[in-house]
Amino acid sequence: MAGFLFPGAQRPTTALSGVGDVHDDNVYSALLVAHGGIGTVKTFVSGQGSPIPALTGTAITAANLPAHYLNYTPTTTIIEQSGQLGNSVGDATIRAIGVTLDLAAYSAAGVQRVFGATMFEVKDVLSKCRLEIKVSNKRRIVGPIWAFPQTGGASGFSVLTNESVPSNGFPTGRKMKSPIEIARSDVIVGEFSADAALAFSDVSFATTHVGQATLVWVNMIGTMRSDVR
Repeated sequence: MAGFLFPGAQRPTTALSGVGDVHDDNVYSALLVAHGGIGTVKTFVSGQGSPIPALTGTAITAANLPAHYLNYTPTTTIIEQSGQLGNSVGDATIRAIGVTLDLAAYSAAGVQRVFGATMFEVKDVLSKCRLEIKVSNKRRIVGPIWAFPQTGGASGFSVLTNESVPSNGFPTGRKMKSPIEIARSDVIVGEFSADAALAFSDVSFATTHVGQATLVWVNMIGTMRSDVR
């Protein structure tokens, strides 16, 4: 494991002492934003099966949202043990952080879905929202969302529907010159804040009370040290 820097952490007694293996992985957790949302929600603090935290207006209820926007699954978080990477992931050294917005899909006829971000929502999020990453209550990085380019997601242009696909920058993430070290027992918190009320396109809000709800992934790319048994 020469060349890698990992934090020390208590390892399970069933692991082979002094030995570990490394692999690249994604450490990610999602949240929900919609029309009228304001304030702060925390990501990484809840595991799979828990409700996805949301910044939404009061008229938007869970009954109106898509099913995959409600509770964490392996698609929306890697966290199994609330707030910690745990032994299933291991210790981490993070090299990049990105924020990816779920984008609204369009039918072949150009009809827009009532959830997911259009160019309107992408620009509103970038102008009003910020992200702060804390490890065991210590700030490691903070900045507006435009400072954390996406690490994936759709991009390009459709000739069929004349649809341009908005995105939060090129899919590279915010590269870290000094990696963020996270021990498996450290408490990770990603604080996502809207400092002014989100004013999304109101078509879906007026007809279905979805408020153009949009899933947002916070993704950290790094190298993990896992146990050998």
